[in-house]
Amino acid sequence: MSDNKKKTQKKHHTVREYVLTPIVFVLISLIVVLPLSFALLKFSISTAHKVYSSFSMTSYDFRLDDSTYTKSGVKNGTVTIPSIKYGDKIGELKIRKAGIETSVYYGRNIVSAKYGAGLKTSEKLPGQNGTVEIYANVSGAFSSLNKLEVGDEIKLSTSWGEYVYTVSDVTVDIDMPEAIFPQTLLLYTANDSKVFSTLNEEKLFVLSECKSGPQAEFEEVQE
Repeated sequence: MSDNKKKTQKKHHTVREYVLTPIVFVLISLIVVLPLSFALLKFSISTAHKVYSSFSMTSYDFRLDDSTYTKSGVKNGTVTIPSIKYGDKIGELKIRKAGIETSVYYGRNIVSAKYGAGLKTSEKLPGQNGTVEIYANVSGAFSSLNKLEVGDEIKLSTSWGEYVYTVSDVTVDIDMPEAIFPQTLLLYTANDSKVFSTLNEEKLFVLSECKSGPQAEFEEVQE
C-alpha cells in the first residue's frame, strides 16, 4: 500500500472521530443527563416548597385574626358587609373537585398566602359587582388548583353570606384575564414550574361566575 493511500485512510478515520464524538456526547446527554436533570429539578422544587412551608411566623410577619369570623348562612337577598380590617378572616373557601378547603383573609400578603388565602383589598368583596381576587401559594392552599376544569363548583362562605361560583376558564398567563361577568371570582397562584415561584412571572388563573349568593352593600373597611 502506498504512503499516499495510507495518509488518505488515516485522514478519513480522523474526520470520523471528530464527527462521531460530539454525536455520542449528544446521545448520552439525551438518554442519561437530560432525564436526570429534570428529576433533580423536580426534587429541588418539591424540597424548596417543603422548606418554605415549614418556616414559622416571625415577629416581623403580619398577624392574622380568626377571632372576628362568624359564618353567615344567608344565601340570597341583600346584606351589609360588616366592618373588617386588614388581616381579618372573612371567609372559607371550599372546592371539592380540587380538595381545597382554606381560610380567606382580608389582604394579600406573604402571611395570608402562607397560612391560607388572601383577598386583594383594592378589588371587590363577595356579593359586590366586580371581581373578587384571591391568591394563595402553590406550595400551600392552592397546590391542587390546577385540577379545576370549566364547570366545576366553588363555594365561598363569608361572614355576611354564602356564595357559589362556577368555573368558566382556567388559563396560564402573565397577565390577568378580563372579567366578563357582573360578579366574578378570580383565584390565582404561581405556575409551578420553577424552584422559587417569585422567579416565575406566569400565573395559573381560575375565573368563575357567581351563580348564587346575597347582594352585598359595603359598610366600612378599615385599613
